[in-house]
Amino acid sequence: YNFTTQIVVQTQIVTLKPKHQIKTKMLNLKWITFPKKRFFGYNKKRFREKYMYLAEKEKAIVDSLYLPKYCPLDESFKALQDKKINIKTLIHYALRMDSIVVLKRVGYLLELQGIDIYSKVKSKLNERYDLLNPFLPRSKNNSKKWKLNINEVFDDTKN
Repeated sequence: YNFTTQIVVQTQIVTLKPKHQIKTKMLNLKWITFPKKRFFGYNKKRFREKYMYLAEKEKAIVDSLYLPKYCPLDESFKALQDKKINIKTLIHYALRMDSIVVLKRVGYLLELQGIDIYSKVKSKLNERYDLLNPFLPRSKNNSKKWKLNINEVFDDTKN
């Protein structure tokens, strides 16, 4: 979807069954196992002579916020700025993931862009403060609304 300007060094593939990583000089595939309830939002696409399943834009973002170790949060933030993202689908997928921290991250990152979804998801949130980025130390900044410790700041690239 051209969400990133980064050079792709590894392709992540969501699967229902564990598989071993495939790594050669030309190819680096990482299989990520999801439970069946989180395996949705993928469309069958023709690729060369075969078919593959590709995450919809909204699902790719939600998956990235669910497992930020595979995609830096600033890349997810930039992806959310795509005008073709369907916010209703994004919220639906975030709710369907059944992950409170994903809802918090989606809500906070959308709010940075002037989109407020709080009233649509507040009944699903808890009172615990989660880390916006689980790979950075806790900061002194908190979002009381989203119950997130804001330990990463993003460049404001909003138009």
